[in-house]
Amino acid sequence: DDVIKNLPPPTNEIIYLVVDSSKKEKRGKKNPVAQKLRIRKKDFFGIRFVVLRLSWDVYRIPVDFEMILPKKAPNYQKENVLFLKM
Repeated sequence: DDVIKNLPPPTNEIIYLVVDSSKKEKRGKKNPVAQKLRIRKKDFFGIRFVVLRLSWDVYRIPVDFEMILPKKAPNYQKENVLFLKM
């Protein structure tokens, strides 16, 4: 809240709320939330997450994020459910 209060307001008076999913490859194989899967005909091993951010002019402020757990994890939730919770 303090950061947002100290930044200039948007020039067009519009602030966007953006939700994006991403991934970070090549984390340790013993990491309990690391996932091995195939995305667009390419093997992936790493951590998946979703980020909620405020965006205007040149500013991109992360507000919240959630880890996407492997499907076998007891607390697994789909990306859309995590989006809605945020």
